[in-house]
Amino acid sequence: MQIILWEIGILAFLLWVLAVGFILFSGILFYRQQLIFRHILKRLKHLEMGLEQCVVPSAEQQEVAQAPQKPQETHLSIMKDEPISKYESMTLPDNVQISFVEKDS
Repeated sequence: MQIILWEIGILAFLLWVLAVGFILFSGILFYRQQLIFRHILKRLKHLEMGLEQCVVPSAEQQEVAQAPQKPQETHLSIMKDEPISKYESMTLPDNVQISFVEKDS
């Protein structure tokens, strides 16, 4: 009986040692991963700064950026048998196209 207790004690001790070893090993790996990510992010910042200095917007891109935007054309379709009094209070912009359409069966 005493041998079984010693074996269980040794097994429990080994499990604790393995758990502590796993925690230490994962902590060391996490620390190394943090160092690698910091190094990568630092290099990315340098690359982005270099690209911003190298890339000069071309004349075409500047023209596109400075071109005035055309107003969108709007189209409104009204059924022919619908009462127009329904639209009395509406105010529409100048570029709206209104068309009266037949009701589809």
